[in-house]
Amino acid sequence: MESQHISPISKRYRAFLTVMMCIAYFLYAFNNYQTGQSISDFQKIYDAPFERISYANTVRSFAYAIGALNGFLINMANKQIIIMVYFVVVGLTQMLVTYLKYVPVLYLDYAINGFVSGALELITNVWTIEMWAEECGPYVQAVHFGGSVSAIITPQIFAPFITGPGSTHESRINIPYLALGAASIAFGLFMGLTYFFQKYVPRKVHSNFRVDVTEGKYTQKFREWNSVFVAELWPSLPKHFIIVLCGFMVSIALTIQWSQFTYIVSYAEKSSLQLSTVTAGYMNTAIAASLLASRAFMIGFAKLSFVTPKRINFVCYVLLLAAEILYLIFTDINVIGVWVADCIYGIGLGPVMAGAFQLAEECCPLTDLMGVLFIFMGGLTTSFTPLILASTMDVNPQTLNYVNIFFIGSAIILVLVIYGVGRRFVRPKEVDKTDVNRNSIVLEVITSTAGSRL
Repeated sequence: MESQHISPISKRYRAFLTVMMCIAYFLYAFNNYQTGQSISDFQKIYDAPFERISYANTVRSFAYAIGALNGFLINMANKQIIIMVYFVVVGLTQMLVTYLKYVPVLYLDYAINGFVSGALELITNVWTIEMWAEECGPYVQAVHFGGSVSAIITPQIFAPFITGPGSTHESRINIPYLALGAASIAFGLFMGLTYFFQKYVPRKVHSNFRVDVTEGKYTQKFREWNSVFVAELWPSLPKHFIIVLCGFMVSIALTIQWSQFTYIVSYAEKSSLQLSTVTAGYMNTAIAASLLASRAFMIGFAKLSFVTPKRINFVCYVLLLAAEILYLIFTDINVIGVWVADCIYGIGLGPVMAGAFQLAEECCPLTDLMGVLFIFMGGLTTSFTPLILASTMDVNPQTLNYVNIFFIGSAIILVLVIYGVGRRFVRPKEVDKTDVNRNSIVLEVITSTAGSRL
């Protein structure tokens, strides 16, 4: 028996849409990871220093946070149409970004891209959880696995076209951007077509709305929206406290993932080891490969009963902390130590994002409006880290480690707090009444048979 919290569409269509969410997250993550690959070439294209180009990421992150507010629109409109529009817009910003020439226009492009990306992060995660409810663990991990695939192939796709710092050759980075933009637009149009094949029906969250025939149509509609808003965003004060803590978990996961993939190439180049752009790119690939393997493993592992979101998050953040300590020890003295840290970092980073969303769903049904809170908080957090890193990494590349350690330590504390406070709010799993009745009948037959023999 399926949970009553699951979307009322067929299991086959849910599986199809989950595959679409994997592809959507693949393209979304591809859009995110390319920023780290592009910094050195953008310095040439826009004739601007590292710090000024890096501020584009700050603009994008602020816009990402604002874009999360699209959850209010997503909550009222069909998700298939919304995701179509968003991917078309993302594709256009990707195709234009290398032809703009002026830094302020680059900031505008990044702002639009970030605004839509915040909405895409929200819709892919919440949509997947909404379809599977308490059973969402493996499916959310699978969606994020799609993002891991993009993390590992992004450096490979961009590598032949990146000129690197100090090169006199003309940048050809426009080629992968054009291809990526075309893929995003094509996927968006395909998702729009699925609306005409079968319209998606979301799950309903119980609200206290009652029709009052004495009221006007618009007054009734306003009261209905308000009741849904209250029911979805504020299930109860104690649960809301847990949701806010989970929101911090999501924002931390977003921040350390984004900062690591955005700045790891610059970090390796600017360290005392003075690694080449190619080697730094391979290190990025090592993190991505470990992250890919970690998420692939979690797709099956998350089905086990003892694998809870709290345990997933705690173990993963301990691994991340260990990796950061290795970075601090080996960054300036030993390349092999850095490679080991890269692999451990990827393994730890893999499940944390999906685990944070799953942790929230464990307490109460996750909704688009709760997702707004999560992504908005994440966008704000990621918008401040470039301000720190852009102004300090030229002098001390290990600033990246210090920032990440702060967030990882905070996450470990949050996991422990959520474990202590949130145990009473974990929803019990649905009991299959069919199996219960069947077992009762079997028990009655056995009992009556035994009685007749006596």
